[in-house]
Amino acid sequence: MMNAIPEATDELLLHLAEEAAEIIHAILKFRRFGPDGRDPRFEGVPSDRDAIAFEFGQFLAVQECLDALDEELISDDWVQRGRRSKLDKLRRYLRHSTLTVSETEGVSLCPKF
Repeated sequence: MMNAIPEATDELLLHLAEEAAEIIHAILKFRRFGPDGRDPRFEGVPSDRDAIAFEFGQFLAVQECLDALDEELISDDWVQRGRRSKLDKLRRYLRHSTLTVSETEGVSLCPKF
């Protein structure tokens, strides 16, 4: 039997999912229209590059609220495990990047030849 999710947690999880979708949407617009693309129907809208950063910030804000509500919901241990796992995969499989990925050294830009 599943445990019931508290309403406050459930509400924030929905916000987190929405923000994840908005990050995806911003990335797809970036890929389609480029980093300086903007919706021509509106004035003062951020570039597609800035939209990714904005949506990522909103995602982090919801994560911060979830942490305040329930410190054990998003385990830092598992976040770090996921981070290390992804860095390892990126180190092995990136084909077109000029990044050097190392768990101990972090991520850095390779010198251009």
